[in-house]
Amino acid sequence: MKTHSLLSPFAKSGQFSEEELQYINYALFALTNELSKTLVYGILFYFLGKLRGFLFLCIIILPLRWFCGGFHCKTLIRCFVCSLIWITALLYLPLLMTANSIDILGLFNLAMAPLILSRIPYTPPIRQIKNPRKIKRLRIFAVIDILLCVTLCLCLKVYHADYSLIGLSALASVQIQLFIPKRKEAKPLCRKSSIL
Repeated sequence: MKTHSLLSPFAKSGQFSEEELQYINYALFALTNELSKTLVYGILFYFLGKLRGFLFLCIIILPLRWFCGGFHCKTLIRCFVCSLIWITALLYLPLLMTANSIDILGLFNLAMAPLILSRIPYTPPIRQIKNPRKIKRLRIFAVIDILLCVTLCLCLKVYHADYSLIGLSALASVQIQLFIPKRKEAKPLCRKSSIL
């Protein structure tokens, strides 16, 4: 993997091991990638009149993805397109659903929370988490996050049913995708197509 230019002085000085540099390089790559995608999506959804829904979706999804991990595409283009389709579907889903769907989705999310515990953390090969204490903390935070988000969405249903549906659908989709089997030959996204 090509080392990011910000890491060159550290690589030469020997302050970090090769594994640590690789992990930092991956973190810089992921941060750059996610920020650029979020900016492009934000501009797009601004022009589609869905910016508030998109920002609410980010508030719901980002902590859960942080604690749980999730499915990763093999290339940047696939990641961008799949994420765009997924987010667009979540933002327009309330048009197809009824107010009764809010309670059903709320119950579904609460029922899924204990089931996903064995699937957390769902991480790419370069970011494997093996520390049992860290895994336990991630699981606790994920369940707390789900409970808080479900509570928030159920409270919002009176004033903003659309946001409730967006949030609960997003939670459900993040939890469901944890059951997608991992590819054994999967490689980190940044090794295949590094923009750094």
